[in-house]
Amino acid sequence: MNWPVLKDKTWWLSFLFTLLLSITAILLAAFENEYWVLALILSISISAAGVKRATSLTYTTRE
Repeated sequence: MNWPVLKDKTWWLSFLFTLLLSITAILLAAFENEYWVLALILSISISAAGVKRATSLTYTTRE
């Protein structure tokens, strides 16, 4: 496993928010609420930021 990423609290926070927003988007879509699109876009944005952070943590520690 990638230990520097797993130790990072900011990455875990972004992972948790991504998971919660994804579940929220699914529930909102199931109940035919139009705000599921907003939850999905926020989830994808936070996920992208988390991946960027994980990449920077991985490659700065390896060098």
